[in-house]
Amino acid sequence: MIKWIVNFSSWVNAQRSFVKALNGWLALCLNYKAEEIVDGVPPYSPGRVGAPLVFVICNSWSQAMDRISEKEVVTSMQALVSTIQKLSEQQNVEQAEQILAARERERWNKILERKTLEINKEADALNKKLALVPGRQSLLPSARTYQEHLLEASSLQTSLGRVVQALESFASNCLRAFEETLRHSEEQRSSRENAKVS
Repeated sequence: MIKWIVNFSSWVNAQRSFVKALNGWLALCLNYKAEEIVDGVPPYSPGRVGAPLVFVICNSWSQAMDRISEKEVVTSMQALVSTIQKLSEQQNVEQAEQILAARERERWNKILERKTLEINKEADALNKKLALVPGRQSLLPSARTYQEHLLEASSLQTSLGRVVQALESFASNCLRAFEETLRHSEEQRSSRENAKVS
């Protein structure tokens, strides 16, 4: 990008220098002598001395190039380069943060995998122990069941929805159990009060 600015500025200066040199060379071809006037030397004007059109055009082009300034363009190019550099730096920082986050995520995934394996082993061991107790079924899912759940819970939304549904079911079961306990305790209290009265 910086080369772009340098090349643009060089191109404008080369064009300006070329036109000045051409105009100077053409001016030498005219036998023109500047007239003395009271206010100073009048500006060179090939049209006033009857020079061919190419002399007039070249002189006009040279004067136009003197009036044109590339400064605003160069300044805006520099601002663009500065903006791009800032964006590039910001992008580099963001990429570095993403790389760090990915590494951290990978580290946590490995930890979670280890913990999952430990839980699966513990669940299998407990299931084996519970299988030995007569009349008891396994309360914990097997390692295979955990893996099936991991595959089924493919998205955060699905997993979260399942957690909420499970919590709702659990809360409903708890409420029923508490209501039954309350009803049973009220029955017991009323039967005791009736026994005292009798």
